[in-house]
Amino acid sequence: MNMIQNQNTAHGVCWLKHRLLSVLLALGALLALNGSLQGADERKHTLGWDPYLTLTGYGDFGYRNTQFFEDRHNTAMGTWDARLEFWLPPFRTNFAWGPYVRFGGTVASQNPDWENNLSGAPGVGGQIYPFSIAAFDGTLLNRIFRPLRLFAEYDRVEYVDYRGTDNQWHRSEQEKIGAEYWREFNGNDISTWWWAEIWSGFWWQSANNFDAHYDDWVFANSVRAGARIPDAGLLSAFSAYTVIESTLSDKTSYNGRNFVVKDHYYYWENKLLAGAGIRFTPPLSHLPEMMGWLNRFVIYAEYVHDVAYYRLSPTSESPVHDIRVGINFSIGDWYH
Repeated sequence: MNMIQNQNTAHGVCWLKHRLLSVLLALGALLALNGSLQGADERKHTLGWDPYLTLTGYGDFGYRNTQFFEDRHNTAMGTWDARLEFWLPPFRTNFAWGPYVRFGGTVASQNPDWENNLSGAPGVGGQIYPFSIAAFDGTLLNRIFRPLRLFAEYDRVEYVDYRGTDNQWHRSEQEKIGAEYWREFNGNDISTWWWAEIWSGFWWQSANNFDAHYDDWVFANSVRAGARIPDAGLLSAFSAYTVIESTLSDKTSYNGRNFVVKDHYYYWENKLLAGAGIRFTPPLSHLPEMMGWLNRFVIYAEYVHDVAYYRLSPTSESPVHDIRVGINFSIGDWYH
């Protein structure tokens, strides 16, 4: 049995390495193209051949203590999401809309399939930034709602199974349609005393990593805000902050492989979390030249605790907190 499990683990690792290599080669090619089109000493918010073809992405790699899943879960994990975006006339700087190809996934040192999958393997979709139209330039609507993104996408999904168990109940595809908003204020600007990051999303999706027939909507939000001592050299790169996260859904049945519970909300999708942390955000101009394509870079450590559950409460065995440590970054025009 151990030999079979080891073989499955080795197979899963090889599969993941192959997929990651394919994604990295594709992204590397675009970065190389970007370097040939822009000066090496010029730090840009966009990557690619702007305003016709751009690359934008987000990554988070680090450690999680419980994941609100189990005590001493203690997993190393990485999450990434990237889009290769094609902009249609009148092109991105005048009106941002067009198709894209998506690459996304999660990998972890622990076993759960929801921590080891490619959620975009790849995916394709269409997007529009309705307040990017040139007529809104300089207006209050543009300043507030420019990051608002409407999208519809189809994703191929693949799961890594380290345990040698049947993983066929997962759907290999999913559809999503919705809206999201990514906004950052003064992230790596250490000359200001405050900073904030906002993400909000509302979408419908056909499936996910725990329900092959999800077919429902999700409303999720995350806010981080902190203060620093400005213009104090290295000390200014450190800041304390607060974090609030919330998720809400209306799904009321579980259609997984092992059991079925009818008329019960998923408690892990209907909760409010709050916490605090400390992070290091050096000025982007101080990063090595090889990292010049980043437009955001954060090293962080934070503690989050459950505050409330909107519908059902979890079992008494469920962890009530999580500790997160990691590196977070973005490229292109991910955060606005």
